[in-house]
Amino acid sequence: AGITYQTQELLRFSRPNSEQIMVNSLSKAIQYLMDRDFLDPTKTAVTGVSPASITNGSTSITATGNTSDAFRADFGNALSQYSMANYSLDGLVIAMTQTQAMRLSLMRTDFNQKLFPDINKDGGSIEGIPVITSENIVANGGSPADGALIAFINASDILLADDGAIEVDISTEASIQADSAPDSPMTASSVLVSLWQNNLVGIRCERYINWTKARSDSVIYITGGNYSVAS
Repeated sequence: AGITYQTQELLRFSRPNSEQIMVNSLSKAIQYLMDRDFLDPTKTAVTGVSPASITNGSTSITATGNTSDAFRADFGNALSQYSMANYSLDGLVIAMTQTQAMRLSLMRTDFNQKLFPDINKDGGSIEGIPVITSENIVANGGSPADGALIAFINASDILLADDGAIEVDISTEASIQADSAPDSPMTASSVLVSLWQNNLVGIRCERYINWTKARSDSVIYITGGNYSVAS
């Protein structure tokens, strides 16, 4: 969820319409947070607030290098771990950043042939296994230069409850705590802003969604992957 507000003057006279700009901005922020929380291994469950990521508590494999040979070795290692959990490769989906997908796509042989011809920034496949990309996947190798994780997911084992849309509410008669980390619960020192008293319009965007793994070994991930050199 996200809440913001603007003046009624801005809402009435802005071109393009400021309300839609605010809604779009909040919606993108929600999408960004969802993507990160979905795959961030450090994201634990907060009761009544948000679920743990699907990689939390999952088996991780540390990248052995940044070359295409290292990727193939790590890829094979991940598949072995996945198969040992008694999963069929038919349900496997791989998630990685758009940047990593492009790096793989740009790798060439000495004869200028693509090493991974079926992948691009929008995904594709590697050896017939579907690849999904998002630039919101966290870097987890110690710094962004170490690369973001690459997740191997048994898609049918990810249980999802999703309202399917972002709910938008607008009010001029509420009071809000204008803080990125609001008091919960509020205290006597909590500062509230009256929308009605200040001629403000509040906009709240929410999405109801929850997920969990059916089995603890449904996900395996490579950590610190930053494959960028053909070899």
